[in-house]
Amino acid sequence: MPSFYHFGVEIEAIVEPHNKGQPVRESIQNGAQLRLWYGKLAAALRNRKGTGGERLKATAEPDITEYRKQKDRHLQWWITWDGSLVYPQWPRHPGVPLEAVSPKLQTNKKWEDEIDAFWSAMRAVFHAPRRSSRCGSHVHVSPNRGYFNLKELQAIAFAVVWYDDEVQQILHRCRRDSDYCRRNRAHSQELRDKDMSASATLINNVSDKASLVRIIQGWDKEDRRTLWNFHNVTPKPDSGKSSTGSLEFRGGPFVILATEEFPLPLKNSYRRTDISKFWDRLRAAAASESLKQYLPARYKTMNDSSGPNIPDDDNDPDGMDDHIDPANTVYTAQSAGNASLFG
Repeated sequence: MPSFYHFGVEIEAIVEPHNKGQPVRESIQNGAQLRLWYGKLAAALRNRKGTGGERLKATAEPDITEYRKQKDRHLQWWITWDGSLVYPQWPRHPGVPLEAVSPKLQTNKKWEDEIDAFWSAMRAVFHAPRRSSRCGSHVHVSPNRGYFNLKELQAIAFAVVWYDDEVQQILHRCRRDSDYCRRNRAHSQELRDKDMSASATLINNVSDKASLVRIIQGWDKEDRRTLWNFHNVTPKPDSGKSSTGSLEFRGGPFVILATEEFPLPLKNSYRRTDISKFWDRLRAAAASESLKQYLPARYKTMNDSSGPNIPDDDNDPDGMDDHIDPANTVYTAQSAGNASLFG
């Protein structure tokens, strides 16, 4: 088992700047305006200290193509643009759309200071983020050695299939079966018609990482929109490109739980459990990385099933729908998301 994990967080938000005479009535997409507000957030980050008391590093880059060219982008915060927030089929929605990408963090260090500093910087520049179903968070994770071995990936892949329904129950309802959070099992041409025994056999017989990626989601660009994205665990065949070695998730948990519960070779059958016991085991596994305290005691708190549904912008033409308090809602949810990934 790895001695610790690396992870990075991508946080999507639609925000309204402070000190504006009038609310922003349309989506800011002009490059100069984006650079202005992204730059203000990056400057606020540089004025704060994170893990180890070191001053944060941050860069603003509204051109997503330029951002992706940066080979050292995992060393600092990046404030950039994400097309999913302004997708053409959706109405124009007011505010500044942005994606904040964290540097590579470590579970054995005080990563919470880094996330706290980010939300402090956000509050200094913007009002609380809008409650929008278009915004989500992604987490990339890898073991301390920098990559998952094949057996670990096989265990995680099977856990993705086995716990498909349980994961849906702990997601907020606006993320369930979202176009950007497609279920791997239903999306996979290899797995969608197979029962658990056949799925276990198929995953058991995989001989390399590229074949596993093809099975669990597929290699096309469109296949990246699954709840678990394995595309970065190994280079795409014949692409000539390198890979980061990380797994990306948009809501699913349990890297540690998966490797504990499903050692290779996989069996043809396992005992089912109810959602509450699944959640308890998830929290217990998260304790090994000192993350249990960031997961609520009840899964219904995690999925916010007792709270209001998150509205979409087309039901709020004046752009003044609910805002959320990062100190109480967004940070708590993000911390829980990070913790549930490792559980």
